[in-house]
Amino acid sequence: MQLQLNPDRGVRLHALGTSTVVVVDDTFANLDELRADALDAGYRRPASAYPGLQAPVSPGGGAEFARELARLMLNALWGDDWPRTIALDAMVAEYFYSVLQLAERPRDLVEQHVDTGHWLASVTYLSGSRGAEAVGDSGEPEEGTAFWRHRKTGLTCWLTGADPVRLIWLQELFGLRFLDELPDALSACPRPDQLQLAADIWRPRPDRPRTLFSAHSDDDWELLLCIPAKRNRTVAYPGWLFHSAVSAAARAQPSDREALRLTLTGFGTLPVTWANKPRYEPGSYPLPSSLGLRE
Repeated sequence: MQLQLNPDRGVRLHALGTSTVVVVDDTFANLDELRADALDAGYRRPASAYPGLQAPVSPGGGAEFARELARLMLNALWGDDWPRTIALDAMVAEYFYSVLQLAERPRDLVEQHVDTGHWLASVTYLSGSRGAEAVGDSGEPEEGTAFWRHRKTGLTCWLTGADPVRLIWLQELFGLRFLDELPDALSACPRPDQLQLAADIWRPRPDRPRTLFSAHSDDDWELLLCIPAKRNRTVAYPGWLFHSAVSAAARAQPSDREALRLTLTGFGTLPVTWANKPRYEPGSYPLPSSLGLRE
């Protein structure tokens, strides 16, 4: 499968603090072909926590598409004058066809999440009516991607396990706000380490469950932005932002596959090489026997 970018695609940018959410309309020139390929793919339960089924796919043009989305995000931060440390060729992208669907709701489900280990996340909607946004009669999105602030801590993003030097570079080069937001978060929610702070943020509330896959704010989460779904629309964003899927279709059991929330999901690594690590060729190592050791 080849990703063929539409030369007449439209682009909009939404600022969330120092991060940028990219919206591309009419993304692909061959969307029908892409959708047919997705419907014919073999799906399985993912190794990740994605609430549905996924099929890995390696589309031609995938690396170029990821670099195009990254270029739009970086231009919003830096204009045309990027730091020399940033190198789009260093990005590695992976893609999945995804069907958002749960047979039953887990009691401990908290939909708001981050994509740990990924800088660039993207979702392209392969379903929906042509040319129409998935918005209900009330004007609220019935399908889409939502971005959130955790009310108690005030955090809008999260990173797990990053060392402090890396965090500084992420903040300086890519607009991460985690270190800026963390002092107020700890004042509001004093915890001795990141693990316990995360446990408080993602504490299940089985006594007051929220509507599944909705864009409604509640006592724990404040909606900052919701991009309605639209056929052939791509939404791209830094994976560290708190986000969730919005889907009325996924709350019901679809009667046929035409009603599925079908997307092309992409992930990209940071476009930077952090260090020049030495490479040891096989000839660099001594034979055990030369050191008086057994093999």
